[in-house]
Amino acid sequence: ANYGTTSITHSSTLIVNTATSGGGIVNQGSLIVDSSIISGNSSSNNGGGIFNAGTLTVISSTLSSNTAGGVPGTNGAGGGILNIGTLNLDNSSLSGNTASYQGGGVLNWTACTLNVTNSKFSGNSAFLYGGGILNLGALAVDLSSFSGNSAAFGGGINNNPDATASVRNSIFSDNLGSNSGGGGRRRNSSGAGGSSPEVRQDTSINPGGASPLREGFGNQRPVAL
Repeated sequence: ANYGTTSITHSSTLIVNTATSGGGIVNQGSLIVDSSIISGNSSSNNGGGIFNAGTLTVISSTLSSNTAGGVPGTNGAGGGILNIGTLNLDNSSLSGNTASYQGGGVLNWTACTLNVTNSKFSGNSAFLYGGGILNLGALAVDLSSFSGNSAAFGGGINNNPDATASVRNSIFSDNLGSNSGGGGRRRNSSGAGGSSPEVRQDTSINPGGASPLREGFGNQRPVAL
């Protein structure tokens, strides 16, 4: 666990670690992860790869096959990363991460900040909300791609109605929302939007519901942790 100011760099690898929260890393300070691999880690509750409660910057790194476990639909949030602070992702890949509840790639918590630039989310999954990202706070995505992610609501990104999201210059393809929301984006009263992303072959098996959907961007209200 990190409580101060730390850097993990130079092709470091954290694999197959297990904890209740933060299978690979718990950060409560200021942490930079650069050119590293975080893979195959698991938590029995939240943050399969990383649990961030401070300021975390991930650069040119890979988070893959991490798992936030628990009872499906009840607990297990943030398969790759659970963020309850400030998280910056730059030139990084999140692939094959799984959450038994919500936020397969990343769960960004209420009043928290997630900035994604030039990064790739692929093959991440969540049982209910946000296969790639579940956003409950402030989200900005630019020059990134979301492909093959899946969840019941919001295969690519699920944005809470009370959250804000800006998605620019990004591609969504082959994401699956088995209930609603394939993976595009939705404008809402909280200001979600930005320049239109490219949406290709996203699938929503049962589109619609209480919240109108636009371009398959799931915008359902998840249950709190």
